[in-house]
Amino acid sequence: MTIHSLHSSVSDLHAAWRGRMAIDIGWGWFQGSIGDNHPHAHHALQIAFADKPISVWTPESEWNSHHGFIIGSNQLHQLAADSSKAMLIYVEPDSHAGRLIQKRMAGQPLVGLQYDEQHKLSALTSVLESVAFNACIESSFSMCDHQHVPRELDVLMSQVIQTIQDRTDGGFQAHELASQSSLSLSRFQHRFKQHTGLAVRPFLRWRRLLLAMTHMQAGHSMSDAAYAAGFSDAAHMSRTMRRHFGISPRDVAALLAT
Repeated sequence: MTIHSLHSSVSDLHAAWRGRMAIDIGWGWFQGSIGDNHPHAHHALQIAFADKPISVWTPESEWNSHHGFIIGSNQLHQLAADSSKAMLIYVEPDSHAGRLIQKRMAGQPLVGLQYDEQHKLSALTSVLESVAFNACIESSFSMCDHQHVPRELDVLMSQVIQTIQDRTDGGFQAHELASQSSLSLSRFQHRFKQHTGLAVRPFLRWRRLLLAMTHMQAGHSMSDAAYAAGFSDAAHMSRTMRRHFGISPRDVAALLAT
């Protein structure tokens, strides 16, 4: 598992993003001051909350202020720059936690957070580790999934994930992992998702982003980091990064610089 805790800043226009950031497979987390940003959309679901209201723009409602809210996947939005401390959480829509959140949203592009949800989510500051992080997210929205059955341990899939984590490049493909597991692709995909709560292809995509950030943190160029992480080129990595978080690899590199 790779998690980065950051104490730096990056500015798109004038106001800088300042604070801490962490990321692992299926989720990202930021706590600090919201900097300038243009209207954008990204693949990850976004949860935002703070002690004082955060102003957010969407095409449907234009500018509104909320203490906490959830923004849907690929929903165009813009957050107002603010020097006050806020928490932003990014969740893969195709993860179990992501599906719970989407049930909570009931098809709406933006919904407000309830006080008890915000209170539970605020505990994430002290649980920046994947199992605890996902458990906290799922606990916060568990009332949206009355038929959820806890996942059972799959030893073979645990071994597959360990193999992925041990490998220092991102060249794995789903069919390769299925073959190594002596399973058909469809059976492998089913067991992998049952075990992790996340489909294999988005899992590998998050893993490549993590590897790329690790290489950038080590001082490698964007091109070298992209190739090392299994992307076809730097442009491919940049598109993937923007698709997930709405930010560029250069912004990430600036945040990772100590």
